[in-house]
Amino acid sequence: MNFNRFGSLLGQLKPFWSRFKGEELFSYLLIAFLLAALLYNLRGVYPTLAVGKMVPFDVISPKDAQIVNKVATEDLKIQRERAVPDVLVVTYDKFGSIHDSINYFLSNLESTKNLSESQRVAKLKDIAPFLTERDIEALISSNPKELEADTNKIFALLQKEERLDVLSNRVANIISSLKLDPDTSQAFMNLILGYFRINATIDNKLTNELKQKAIEGITPVVIDVKKGQILVRSGEILTPEKAYLLKELGIMDNLSGVRNFVSLFFFSALMLFAFRFIVYSFSPKITLDRGHLIVLGALSSVYILFVFVLFPISPIIVPLASISLLLSLIFTPAISLLYSVILAILVFFFGNFSLLGFYIAVVSAFAGAFLGKGIQRRGDLSDTAFLFSLTFFLAVLLWDIWSGINVLDSLSQFAFAIANGFLSSIAAMGALPYIESTVGVLSPLKLMDLSNPSHPLLKRLQMEAPGTYHHSIIVANLAETAAEEINADPLLARVASYYHDVGKLKRPQFFVENQKNGVNLHSEISPWLSATILTSHVKDGVEIAKSYGIPDKILDIISQHHGTSLIVFFYHKALQSGFSEVEEKDFRYPGPLPQTKEAAIVMLADAVEAAVRASSGSVSPKIDSLVDRIFKNKLEDGQLSESPITLQELLKIKEVFIRLFVGSFHQRIEYPDLANLTGKSQ
Repeated sequence: MNFNRFGSLLGQLKPFWSRFKGEELFSYLLIAFLLAALLYNLRGVYPTLAVGKMVPFDVISPKDAQIVNKVATEDLKIQRERAVPDVLVVTYDKFGSIHDSINYFLSNLESTKNLSESQRVAKLKDIAPFLTERDIEALISSNPKELEADTNKIFALLQKEERLDVLSNRVANIISSLKLDPDTSQAFMNLILGYFRINATIDNKLTNELKQKAIEGITPVVIDVKKGQILVRSGEILTPEKAYLLKELGIMDNLSGVRNFVSLFFFSALMLFAFRFIVYSFSPKITLDRGHLIVLGALSSVYILFVFVLFPISPIIVPLASISLLLSLIFTPAISLLYSVILAILVFFFGNFSLLGFYIAVVSAFAGAFLGKGIQRRGDLSDTAFLFSLTFFLAVLLWDIWSGINVLDSLSQFAFAIANGFLSSIAAMGALPYIESTVGVLSPLKLMDLSNPSHPLLKRLQMEAPGTYHHSIIVANLAETAAEEINADPLLARVASYYHDVGKLKRPQFFVENQKNGVNLHSEISPWLSATILTSHVKDGVEIAKSYGIPDKILDIISQHHGTSLIVFFYHKALQSGFSEVEEKDFRYPGPLPQTKEAAIVMLADAVEAAVRASSGSVSPKIDSLVDRIFKNKLEDGQLSESPITLQELLKIKEVFIRLFVGSFHQRIEYPDLANLTGKSQ
């Protein structure tokens, strides 16, 4: 045995397991459970008697018996327990603070006399929100000093009693003995008991004792069964209650069913873990978020349902290629092929289907994966119908030749093959927009649609804020190149950059790139107002983008692209304005901080592009130091502290930015003035 090779394999597994945990691990186990449940219920090899299934014969009791109905008995216990209210107590050490709270309310009753009645009610309502307006109005009409004296009298008469119900009765009796009108008496009692209630806690021990006493006298619910009695009639659907009765009588044993289900679950889990390990081994940078895992689970379920519903008609008509095509568009062709083959193995190994069915499933996996690779825009999806049909036509033809079947005898199969191609294409076209909008998964097709300059929001940006649009194009080029360099998502980074500043559409003239003739509107307003206008473009951007149906991942980057950065220019302007109180937080963006690599890249690209554009110089050394300073400031300010980006990746991004800017500011040949040349020649 080669132990070195075995050790190398274990070395590969260690980083895999360190990442494969938490929500992702739970999600794969859940998908495995879902697959097992579907296969178990659809394959038709479980025990004859099963809950929810029709019983094919009369089930007769073999003996007299008294069966305790545990479910009904337990339900009865739960009802009795719920009928017992929680015992609330107020510990004596809280009496002092309660007394102080009541006196504080009464002192405000006195001190708010000069306010209008509505203001007075609102003020007192804030102090004691549990009081009604009627209670407060009754207390306003009373004498606060007398009520304060009555309060002292009440607390002097209270014993060291902890139970709230006893305290409530005691307080009610004392207040009834006071010379107060009915409305004031009720309001005063609500005030005192209100403060006792909000300071009360549940006495779990006493509550549990009372609940235990309530259920001690319960008689178990018993079902009398006579020998020869028909327990379940033929054609009846077996309910959980009847199934429990049959199990207690020894008629129904689900052990073989449990074994079948467990074996399905473990095999499904093993195949899914193998899938994730292969993906990790070849593409360790790929992360599957919650939306992707939901898609895997949903498409797996649809795959199995397609097979069990349509295979009895013909294996050739099942549109399994639509599943692999969707996987290819949402993930990658390689992931689609791998996962589709795993599903084919699972379904056809446990479903006992024919070799033709498995063959069509594998052909569907390859067809969907590789045809999806060539799709660049949504309109290309319609072209796949013909290619799918041609693929399945040739696949059936090869099968017939291999099987020695006369082609003329398989005309119906060829018709099914052509129908499959169109069904697969139509199903994928119809499902993709629904998946994108419901689950929030961003497919490359959706991103390509959003990157189209004719998108209504981008058209609006071009027309209303051309400077911002030009800035966004440059940021997009920077972000895309940087994302490629560190194996982030370049398409997402580019498209998010196009939309990151759409909030400036609300007040485009207040942003320097849109200002004409050198007129700066900020020179006429305070730095605080300027900061408010600048920071609001983040919130405005999210709102505007949301109104155009922009996906959540891009909305997140819009909201995070400034993090909590300081607007340095206006902050320093405020400091120099002579005001004594200038708070830094008034000049910071609201956040949140970037949560993904793509958001961090867009933040850095945005900051660098703005700084280089604002810089008067354009030579390489200055760009180097400028980019370096911006990266350093963002790091020191903690703007990248919540992003998964590493220092090594930041160095790569910085090098990309410097290279691109140095290239755009290359020296050009200075051409001589044509008029001068003409003059000299003359």
